[in-house]
Amino acid sequence: MAQFLNNLLTASIHGSIVILAVILLRLLLRKTPKKYICLLWLLAGVRLLMPIEIRSDLSLQPEFTLPVWNLPGFLPWVWGAVAICFGICSLISYRKLKARVREAVRIRGGWECDKIDTAFILGFIKPRIYIPMGMNKQARKHILEYERTHLDKGDHWIKMIGFLALALHWFNPLVWIAYIMLCKDIEIACDERVVQFMELDERKSYSAALLSCSGKQMHLSANPVAFGEVSVKQRILAVLNYKKPSFWISLLGVVAFFFVAVCLLTSPAEENVPTIVEVPATEAPVEEPTEETRAPSTFAANLKREAIAGVCAESILSLSIGLTATAIWNRAIIGLAVTIL
Repeated sequence: MAQFLNNLLTASIHGSIVILAVILLRLLLRKTPKKYICLLWLLAGVRLLMPIEIRSDLSLQPEFTLPVWNLPGFLPWVWGAVAICFGICSLISYRKLKARVREAVRIRGGWECDKIDTAFILGFIKPRIYIPMGMNKQARKHILEYERTHLDKGDHWIKMIGFLALALHWFNPLVWIAYIMLCKDIEIACDERVVQFMELDERKSYSAALLSCSGKQMHLSANPVAFGEVSVKQRILAVLNYKKPSFWISLLGVVAFFFVAVCLLTSPAEENVPTIVEVPATEAPVEEPTEETRAPSTFAANLKREAIAGVCAESILSLSIGLTATAIWNRAIIGLAVTIL
């Protein structure tokens, strides 16, 4: 258990570096579509949950090894209890919302209920769209389109990953900050996708629909299987001031995504240093040369000297030819450069 917590803390440190990088990129890329920022948050969540390390020579993550501490016996139980509480609270919240919309009426594109004040998506395997009863036709159209966009973008998967990271790394304040920012960016990214082809009048109508659906906040952002309002005022301002981003601004978002994925999602590659194994030499018995063996050995030594002399002569000749060819090539390059200039 101590080794598991040690690995969890290591993953939390690496994930914190990714979170800080995403926060910085979020400030620098304020005009970039929020969908790219949501993808960056997704990478941060994946880094926090990665059970293995992916090695890369381009990684900018620091290389370190935490010592295995002798933790108090109750500490792992405290961590496990808090993590389980996240799951229990989420399940209770889901059951309460499910009971509230039990009498919802099926409409085209979703469900309508008179016991809720705001629209949201409930469920994970088979998510459903729920909207308050009594909305006018135009507002209903905008809200259903907005909630369907959540499903098309797969936001429930992104939010689930963020919630799992929060449940496991609840002791890390940066993970809390990242999850809150993720919920805000998901809502704004969804708004941008809905209004990207709308004129100003349509955007005003869409903003009015958001305002009429804000009502009493249900604080659904803490439930990974439900999407609700986060900051309606900020969203309305973003909708009314929306301008379609240029190609180059969108390209910056793509570059930022690949930068984080390649340089921060990975760990430094291990240096493969060859090890030299020293083999102990065995001493062979030395035999005294005799008259019979002395003459052949002298002949072999002379023959070896002649062979070495021949190889050296050939090497010197090859070297002189190579130097001559190199000099000719250098002169040709210099002459070509002078001609071009």
